[in-house]
Amino acid sequence: MSRAPAPDQLGARFLLLLESIVTDRGPIFPGAGFSVGVRTQDGNDLWLAVAVRPQFRVGYTDQPSPSGDFSLLLDWRDAESILRTGELPALPTRLELRGDAAGLDRFVSSYLTNQSPLAMRLRAQGGAR
Repeated sequence: MSRAPAPDQLGARFLLLLESIVTDRGPIFPGAGFSVGVRTQDGNDLWLAVAVRPQFRVGYTDQPSPSGDFSLLLDWRDAESILRTGELPALPTRLELRGDAAGLDRFVSSYLTNQSPLAMRLRAQGGAR
């Protein structure tokens, strides 16, 4: 696993907040795990990989986990938009999904809805409407 990205790197704040929420909530995802990535301004991909089974682990990697149920890659602009508004833009710059779409649905309903821990933290920080 790699070190956490710098919080001032565009798009990294989204992954850092997501890491915090996933770590706080523990292994609630019913699958093997997932990866969420952000393509930075310089074209590099930052990935947060979550393994649920056999042991719960959360960390940063250079590539999505090959054993996860799905991987999702966003553009840094879309990640920053989620932090500002609490929603994915209607026309995302980049939205690449590999793997199980149902797993992505479970992820979105757990972490990216108005009642999710992510949404509550964003509202508390004044980042979501």
